[in-house]
Amino acid sequence: MLQPNTHGALLAAGLCSLAFLALGVRTIPRTRRLATAIPVLAMVISAVCGVVAIGVGMNLNLQYASTWSDVKTIFTKSGGKASVTAVTSELPKYAGQSGEIPMPEGKEWKADFTPAGGGVVSTVFRGPESGLELPVWVYLPPDYSPERTYRVIVMIQGFPSQTEKIPGVLDLEHTMPASAPDTIVVVPSLNVDSQQPDCVDLSGRPAVGTWVNRDVVQMVRKNFSVSADRRDWAIAGASYGGWCAPVLGLYNPQTFASVISFSGYNVPVIGLTQAPGLREQFTVTNLMKKASWPQSMYFTGTRTDNDPVELARGLEEVDNPRLKTTVHLDPNGGHSWDTWKKQLPGALDWWNGGQAGGTKSVVATRGWMTQKTTVAGAYVIFALLAAGSVVRGRSLVRRRLYVPRHAAQTRRHARPRGKGRYRIRRWTWVSLTVAWGIVALLLTAV
Repeated sequence: MLQPNTHGALLAAGLCSLAFLALGVRTIPRTRRLATAIPVLAMVISAVCGVVAIGVGMNLNLQYASTWSDVKTIFTKSGGKASVTAVTSELPKYAGQSGEIPMPEGKEWKADFTPAGGGVVSTVFRGPESGLELPVWVYLPPDYSPERTYRVIVMIQGFPSQTEKIPGVLDLEHTMPASAPDTIVVVPSLNVDSQQPDCVDLSGRPAVGTWVNRDVVQMVRKNFSVSADRRDWAIAGASYGGWCAPVLGLYNPQTFASVISFSGYNVPVIGLTQAPGLREQFTVTNLMKKASWPQSMYFTGTRTDNDPVELARGLEEVDNPRLKTTVHLDPNGGHSWDTWKKQLPGALDWWNGGQAGGTKSVVATRGWMTQKTTVAGAYVIFALLAAGSVVRGRSLVRRRLYVPRHAAQTRRHARPRGKGRYRIRRWTWVSLTVAWGIVALLLTAV
């Protein structure tokens, strides 16, 4: 069976869309009812197949799901009930100095890692403080040695996410040695149950915030030769993780001196933090205004992606001298791992350079080719094709340009193809069909 992460599924869905598109545009109806029904039905099926093709194309890039059951899980996961509160509401206060990241004691912090390919090792670790037992993947430099001390980036997944594929889609095996050879990258899973994930501690829910900030951090300290200096630790994330990273970083500044957000949100749009009250509490710019610890923050995205553009606009209103904030928006690109892979070297260069900045370096203007406008354009073209096919079919029946094939004088009554208004009409449909194909490709790219 063709799975949603294969090129075969993309080809099949694309051919389905084009086949029914051709059926709707080119069918010669025999009655007025068929002149209406066939184009409309064909366009609906073509649109459904087109949406599937676009979804499969995006999944090839974003690595959302590997099976159709994963697709079902994505659409059936809920945010759960909204009657929850945050375990911690206030940000830590800066007392003028910061200590070292502690080294935990006890064998419960030791983990057994196995090679996972591409310079990555993995383990399933049970957090002593959160009680959660989840997988963790760690990228190690090719020349990793316990005799040296390494910096750390904790990378937070998006939603939905095949977390185990993040080191591969970011090409850490080649990017890190070139841009940050003294750094390991830790990728913990946040998939605790069937509900949409939350990366903060909420009442009545698994302590995911404690899992990341306490369990994973201390487990890395115990098992790898890493720095105890907060200036050598960064938390990063993409998409949903691009919202989690600044939130977790601001709530745990004693661990993370640096934050990197790829195409993140300003306000929460996933999980229980969307609830009234929690939404305002966990809005990134609201937290940044209250922060008292010195931190450096790097926000990146593209001008064609609405979420990082809105976040960058919100950052213009943050005036906190404790925070060195840098914003970088590329003119083009989509909400995809391909975009974030290209932006990773720039983020690492920023981190290597001592987080220089302190001002919002890019004016947040939105490009015209956004995901919303591309989707709207695709369906406008579908609507035009359907409407035009109906009008064309009904006019052919009304004007009797074509008669049933069993009629004796079919050829005498038929207008020659390729001449006059029929030729103009034919090239109109061809042009619209090509336009739909172009829009579908653009939508897949973003």
